[in-house]
Amino acid sequence: MLWLQLARILIVNALINYAYAQEMNKNDTKYSLPVITSDLKIAADLGHRIIKKGGNAVDAAISTTIAVGAINSFASGLGGGGFLLIYLPDGQCFEYNFRERAPMSANIKNYTNAKDSRLGRKAVAIPSEFLGLFTVHSNYGALPWSELFPEIIEMLRSGFHVPRVLSEKLKEFEHIIRSDKGLSDTFIKNGKIASENDVLIRPNLANTLEILAKDPSSFYFGSVGKSLLSFINEDGVIITPDEFKQTDVTKKGVVPKVVNNTRVYAPSLPTTGYMLGLAMSVFDKLKLDRNTTEEELQVYLIKIYNELYSIRTQLEDLQDETKNIKSLMCYTQQKVVDQIVQNIKEKKPFTPHKNNLAEDHGTTHINVMDAQGMMVALTSTINNYWGAGLMDPVTGIILNNQIDDFAFTEFSTLSGISSSRSGKNHIMPFKQPLSSAMPAFIMKDSDIYLLGASGGIRIPTAVISTLARIFIGSSTIKEAILHPRLHYQGGRMIKLEDKYTHKLPNMGINWNVIKDKQGEISSCVHIIKYNTIDKFAVASSDDRKSGVAVGIPFEDSEFSKDKNEDLIKKRAQSYQFVTLPYTLTFYRNHNKY
Repeated sequence: MLWLQLARILIVNALINYAYAQEMNKNDTKYSLPVITSDLKIAADLGHRIIKKGGNAVDAAISTTIAVGAINSFASGLGGGGFLLIYLPDGQCFEYNFRERAPMSANIKNYTNAKDSRLGRKAVAIPSEFLGLFTVHSNYGALPWSELFPEIIEMLRSGFHVPRVLSEKLKEFEHIIRSDKGLSDTFIKNGKIASENDVLIRPNLANTLEILAKDPSSFYFGSVGKSLLSFINEDGVIITPDEFKQTDVTKKGVVPKVVNNTRVYAPSLPTTGYMLGLAMSVFDKLKLDRNTTEEELQVYLIKIYNELYSIRTQLEDLQDETKNIKSLMCYTQQKVVDQIVQNIKEKKPFTPHKNNLAEDHGTTHINVMDAQGMMVALTSTINNYWGAGLMDPVTGIILNNQIDDFAFTEFSTLSGISSSRSGKNHIMPFKQPLSSAMPAFIMKDSDIYLLGASGGIRIPTAVISTLARIFIGSSTIKEAILHPRLHYQGGRMIKLEDKYTHKLPNMGINWNVIKDKQGEISSCVHIIKYNTIDKFAVASSDDRKSGVAVGIPFEDSEFSKDKNEDLIKKRAQSYQFVTLPYTLTFYRNHNKY
């Protein structure tokens, strides 16, 4: 019958279309510049509009970061800190370190159990994110500072819909939300915690951003800082006004790690940038290729992680510049790479380094590349989900618990990091704890990669395994990011994502396997790849956290038809540049504004 034949045709077409859609979902979408990746679409869209208004990658990164922190406030915000890597159109690269520092009162004797460093006022380090964002904008922003805020402020006043991941983190940590007045007043209405698609307003944070848009100095020298300090010191002095005002940001020139035809730009300590450089060098030495099986790749990755996390225990903040720079140089020399490769290739039984494994932290990462060739990779965090579990009810700022990233002798931190009394990364006044952040740029042949991740201690393994699938395997960026991950940092314990189905390699170890709960967000990777010959970008942001890439599809863009080199060169000449090497300590004096 005719209707039956028609039905069969429709069904076959539907199946073909479905198969095509599934295949297309694995492919990378092409974009013209500018392009942004973020955990949150509404924030990335805002950043894209900032560029359309005449802003650049710095302006977009700042506005996107503030918006993410205002909405997905469980992971980042003005009460935290972070790191930013910037690549300028003339080829210079700089890192900005605005990691929080321990206050003067910090003393290991004050922390007798794990809760002291995880929740409450003793867990708070000096917030420095706002200073970092303002400093970068002062150096390279295009739009006036005040023009980065109006849309965010309006959104917080009129209301925004609760995204899926925020809803999940509110439910998961409801006990923390209910235990703090600022958090409960914001996220609990009529006795019920906010759920997905509910409309939230944050008038206190909107008021704070309105003040900071007009008077940035208010964060450390005015009403915003006064309110924050009053709240932090409610139960006794944790951070003094002088310590707050002495918050600093460092800016340093980045010298790339060169591995054959590849250049790796990554920030120095206290980040894990050195891990990326070492991993890329080891991959190069091992000569892995597309014929490497999944099991072989996992063996190599486990052995690499074993070495990298062992090195981490020997490093700390560059507070003692001479001593710690020498340590870092020692562990990044070619002989260390050769030793790691030798350890991996040896047929003798695998010997794991001892370390603990515990729950992971939350973070956010943003990549931006504009049409003029400026690139920004920014990682921001308040450390654990919901930080110290404290929101100042006046300013609406949620405070970090960055103290937990120090190593303590009596207990393990949330990342599973503990230390002997002679170990590294112990808490000291004005010291920065080690960070797992890994914002980076990689330049290989005609391709430029902007990348980074969220996920605390699991950031390095997430980034390295994703890059291995791109550079060693034949995965597209999207396929590599979506592939289920394995995390290992020493010992017998190994952690797997819930969708990880590969058989664990037989390495003579009776693995203690911990599998993530279904839907648990352990790490999220963001990558932009730009081809300098074809003039298009491919970008992907991790679906695990509802991440997005925002840009103009390449086929719809004028840039796909007109590759105007003069535009890039002309805009590059408009920037004011400094000469390498360069180190800046900013904000020592409020007259800098």
